[in-house]
Amino acid sequence: MAEFEKLLNLKGVEPTRPIHTVAYLGLARAHALAGSFGASRQAYEGFFEVLRDADEGIPEVQKARSEYAALLQEQV
Repeated sequence: MAEFEKLLNLKGVEPTRPIHTVAYLGLARAHALAGSFGASRQAYEGFFEVLRDADEGIPEVQKARSEYAALLQEQV
């Protein structure tokens, strides 16, 4: 988690680099594995916000949406 957070804190250097977008996804997955569902949800939402105009057909975005939906179901 710490390494993903470091990447996100550096996004002001080159904010359009794909690594910053993927860091949100990595952070979301790491928090989910650690059982920090609120933090995971926030990181997923950050990922989706960055990619709000992206093509919905991108496989990694589809997979992330599926993971996010499962996370929300797990919290219920």
